Amino acid sequence: MSSSRITLLNTILWNNDAPAADEIYAGANTELHFQYSDVDTSSDIWFGSSQLSAEPVWGEGCLAGDPLFESGFHLSGASPCIDAGHPGDTFADPAGD
Repeated sequence: MSSSRITLLNTILWNNDAPAADEIYAGANTELHFQYSDVDTSSDIWFGSSQLSAEPVWGEGCLAGDPLFESGFHLSGASPCIDAGHPGDTFADPAGD
């Protein structure tokens, strides 16, 4: 049986609500990796854990704290996510914010 790997990089998954299914659906034999992401680990709906081939892998730069959104999906000045993304130039904020 084949396997797959999902890598979430520079991602915020917080206070999501999926009324009928998991927020992230992972099929059978899936590895789930996080890097430089803020994930609400207190919720049981964010992935289909019965489908994962192993526990999620928490790589460098992961957070599990409220991202402190203000109007819409903008981060407040006090957000722990500000400047917490991957440090490589490829992922730099083009606006310099």
